[in-house]
Amino acid sequence: MECALQYLVTSEQLNRTYGDPDENTEEGACGIAWLLLMNLTEHTVVRRSRKGTGVDYFLGDANDFLFQNTARLKVSGIGRGTEQEIKKRVKQKKEQTEHSDHLTIPAFVVIVEFSQPVAEIIFRDATRSNGTNGTVA
Repeated sequence: MECALQYLVTSEQLNRTYGDPDENTEEGACGIAWLLLMNLTEHTVVRRSRKGTGVDYFLGDANDFLFQNTARLKVSGIGRGTEQEIKKRVKQKKEQTEHSDHLTIPAFVVIVEFSQPVAEIIFRDATRSNGTNGTVA
């Protein structure tokens, strides 16, 4: 699946306000991950997860007003990286989601690399004993 991204020209004030490149990369990756999952799945972001859970967000059914936790999301951003670095980050983040496999809900891992740009989306099914993995896009 291909999506169009539009880079916006920013003002000097905006650049000073958001002056931490690492934080900007992570926040940008979260925004892109949310948009991709909302367009590719029936999920929407419900809430931020606590640290130490192995995931960043919990997802719910976009059509369910009660917003039950139906999936987990781990996101990471890379400002400029090689294909090998992206694969390494995917492996690392997939392993981190295993900390919350006891919840028996699927997990998505989204890695966004900004210089190319490319997003890798991985689905982990924690309900299966082998933790089945698959690439979504």
